[in-house]
Amino acid sequence: MRRTCIRIFIVFIVASMIVQSIPWPSDSIAIQNPWTRLLDRVGLWQRSWTLFAPDPKSKVSWLTAEIVHHDGTTTQWSSTDWHKASMYEKFVKFRHLNYYNRFDQPMIQEVTDDLADYLRRQSPDPANVRRVSISLNSFSMVIPEDGTPLQPDTVMQVFSIKPLGDRVWPSN
Repeated sequence: MRRTCIRIFIVFIVASMIVQSIPWPSDSIAIQNPWTRLLDRVGLWQRSWTLFAPDPKSKVSWLTAEIVHHDGTTTQWSSTDWHKASMYEKFVKFRHLNYYNRFDQPMIQEVTDDLADYLRRQSPDPANVRRVSISLNSFSMVIPEDGTPLQPDTVMQVFSIKPLGDRVWPSN
């Protein structure tokens, strides 16, 4: 009985790896598959990997924050700027990129507040922090929908700054 359970478990894991390696067109179609719904429910579904075709990642995001202290001084904080990061830094912090890209989604206020609390705690004098303003900076590349190959002269690049919110603490 024990060997049978172990074999079933191994078959399940191998089948899961095969299902996850199939290039689905999008997450919505993949989740409709009963197998991937099951994997999503138990936390094993990894969603589509948008690094490669047909929908490569065309947006890089990073966060900036202005920390205002009760005495009137300000401090600037910035997450990793992926355009200036070394290959080693990109390798070590690759999960940070996905974290920052998620700030562009709805219902992100709770995460923004948590980041503001974290930045306040990292301050040399947390009690002196009055306000933390966080912004999402994005650099995107517009990919032609007709599938024509990208030419360096015809690529449209867009830079944007989106204020995510302020977290304010009362003075002591």
